[in-house]
Amino acid sequence: QGLAVSLGALAAQDSVPEVRAQALATLRDLAQCSPASFEPHAGMALPRILAALNDDDFPEVALCASDTLDGVIESLPAAAALHALAPHVGSGAAAPVRCLGGVIARMAPDALMRSTPDLVPGLVEAFNSNSADVRKAVVDTLVAMYDSLGDWLLPQLSGLSPAQQKLVTIYINRHLERPAGA
Repeated sequence: QGLAVSLGALAAQDSVPEVRAQALATLRDLAQCSPASFEPHAGMALPRILAALNDDDFPEVALCASDTLDGVIESLPAAAALHALAPHVGSGAAAPVRCLGGVIARMAPDALMRSTPDLVPGLVEAFNSNSADVRKAVVDTLVAMYDSLGDWLLPQLSGLSPAQQKLVTIYINRHLERPAGA
């Protein structure tokens, strides 16, 4: 019931900002306290959470949405989080792409390898965003993928322009040159 009420409050055009912020906090708490029960509903909740991130009129709602997104994604198993985020990666927002980096770090390389065909098109689309924040999030995510998959990833990135591929390669090399633990 709490899930339905919270989703309804987020969907209602006339709900006050405090109610939307509380609904977001409730979704986060539900996901963290009962991940198995929340998991089947993540696909329905995530679009509403992502929409709340863009609430320019009420920054407290957007801030709460950011906390909720992080909490929901962290509480889901990596495969479920990836499945919930993948459709939103190319949406033009940085938040789903940034969350994806954390999910990738929790995945086994073979599972990530199987998911790569679902992820790369959205990442390529997001890389073409006008927002530098989105493009940086894509580069960080691709570096995290490379960290897990190694050179196997590079041919999968053929949809990137040569300049984008070069930029990713530069960041991969910087990541590899860092001392361990830095």
